[in-house]
Amino acid sequence: MVDLITGKAGKPHIDGNSLGVLNAGIIGPDDYALDYGDKFAITLDDSNHATIATGCAMLNGRQALISTPEQVTITSGSQGMKRNDLICLRYQRVVSTGIESCTLVVVRGTATTGTPADPTVNTGSILNLVTVHDMPLYRIPLDGITVGTPVPLFNILKPMKDVWDSLTQLSQLQTAVFKSQNEGSFKLGFEPTITISHGFLITRFPPVQVTVNVGKFSWMLHKNGPKPSRSIDLGYVYQHASGNYLYSCRWETDGSLTLLQGVANGDLLRPLPLVMPVPDGVVFR
Repeated sequence: MVDLITGKAGKPHIDGNSLGVLNAGIIGPDDYALDYGDKFAITLDDSNHATIATGCAMLNGRQALISTPEQVTITSGSQGMKRNDLICLRYQRVVSTGIESCTLVVVRGTATTGTPADPTVNTGSILNLVTVHDMPLYRIPLDGITVGTPVPLFNILKPMKDVWDSLTQLSQLQTAVFKSQNEGSFKLGFEPTITISHGFLITRFPPVQVTVNVGKFSWMLHKNGPKPSRSIDLGYVYQHASGNYLYSCRWETDGSLTLLQGVANGDLLRPLPLVMPVPDGVVFR
C-alpha cells in the first residue's frame, strides 16, 4: 500500500508516525537535543528536586518541546548506599486510542554499597511502533543522601547553518605547503600540504621513499602558507608499506614537520588520511 502523505486524501491520513518517519529520515533515527532554548540545562534545586530548562528534542523522529522549565523529583538516597538515577524524556502511546505523549520522568536505580549501575530504560525505537521509549537526559549520582553533579547523556544536533559553515569552501581555505628536508634522503611523490578549513586540519601527504637511517627528525620544511602559533601533534599520519609500523608527526611553530619515530634506508612510508580539529588556542600566521 502506498500513502501520499503530502497530498489531499479526502480523509484524515496523517499522524505522528507520518511526520516521525520524515524527521528520522532527514535528521536521523536516534535521540537528539536540538540547538533550541537552554538545551535542557539542569539546575539542582535541592537534594530532592531538579529543574530542566527549555529545550527541543527528537526521539526517533518525534519532536518533544519543553517550553517552560519543569521540575522533577529525586527520591532521597540512603546512608552508606550509592545509586544512579536517570532523568529521561519518556514517549508513550496508548494502544487503544493511539494517543501519544511525552513527559519528564526519573528512573530510579538500584542502591548498592559498590559501584552503582544505571537503571534499565526503554530503548526500543518508536519507528518500530513501541509504546514506551526513553531518552536519557542526565545521570544523577547519589552517594548516601548527597546528590552528585549531574552527568549529561544527550547529544546536541547542530543546525544546518553550522553544518554548512563547517564545509570546505575554496574561498576560505588556508593551505600550508612543505618540501623535503633533503630530496636525496626523503623522496616525495608530490608536495605535502595541510589545509585549514573552518576549524579543521586536513592533510594531503605523499608516499615517502627513505634512503637514510635517522631517528626523530625534521624531515619536511615549510615552503609557504600558514604556520601554527604552537606545535600541533598530528598523530599517526604514515604507515610502513609492510603495514607493521606507524609514524607520527608534529607541526612545529617554524612551519616544519618533525617525524617522531625513526626510519631506515629502504623504508617506504604510505600516508594515512587525517582530518582533525584545530587544537584550542592555536592560531595561524
